[in-house]
Amino acid sequence: EVIEHATSPKSLIESATSLLKRPTQNSNGGMLFVSTINRTAKSYAIAILGGEYISGKLPIGTHTWNNFKSPVEVQTLVSEYGLKEVELSGMLLRPPFFDMSWELNKSDVDVNWIGAYCFNDNHDDDNLK
Repeated sequence: EVIEHATSPKSLIESATSLLKRPTQNSNGGMLFVSTINRTAKSYAIAILGGEYISGKLPIGTHTWNNFKSPVEVQTLVSEYGLKEVELSGMLLRPPFFDMSWELNKSDVDVNWIGAYCFNDNHDDDNLK
């Protein structure tokens, strides 16, 4: 929940990836988790209008819609550093919304979403899921 606020998302991913343990014969290596907000009309309505202006849960100006990242954009970015997507899921607010209770939903990444990424040279992909 930081990449959309980073001055340089590419530098953030590069730094985070440099800290991951590389896979070996005995280890799957490290996993990078990225959560952010997708750049969709739905995310504008919910995160900016709903979160900042209507509910007041967030200070106005917290988010800039143009800085939101789609799963495809993040996948392209992490692949530059040798990572591949392992899993992707939407993060949905459950009603009643005022208690900020979340659930994961693989079929809806329109607003908040989280992805898990590992190195492409992983020795045993079946152990990741």
